[in-house]
Amino acid sequence: MAAIYAYFTRLGLDRHFAAVGRRRKSVRLATTVYALCANRLCDPASKRRTVLEWLDDVALPAGVETPSLDRCYRALDALSASRQLTEEVLFSAVTDLTNLDLRLCCYDSPPPTSRPTDGRALPSPRAPLATAATTGATGPR
Repeated sequence: MAAIYAYFTRLGLDRHFAAVGRRRKSVRLATTVYALCANRLCDPASKRRTVLEWLDDVALPAGVETPSLDRCYRALDALSASRQLTEEVLFSAVTDLTNLDLRLCCYDSPPPTSRPTDGRALPSPRAPLATAATTGATGPR
């Protein structure tokens, strides 16, 4: 959690979301967005599960209060409304950060689906589904 908070502040997201929050009269927007980002990086879950279960199991940094479910939903509304500006701020910050010293890179991607759960390889997408020799078909009658 401390590493995530360090990068959240190093990217300037705390300042950015605090400014967005002031415009929306939301004092705790930055800390709510941080909690949602941290959850997404550590143990992705729905907003409901984040608030009802995950936040009970982690130690948030000093000054970060556990957000309510309602605050999480309001934070998502604020994120949506400030998407363009947030993307510009984040792009600028990441560009500056990578010119300095990038030691942590986080990806949010779904698990690979290259193998079924029983370990068999999936057929090639270019392979024919079935042929007369493998199905025993004799052709039209």
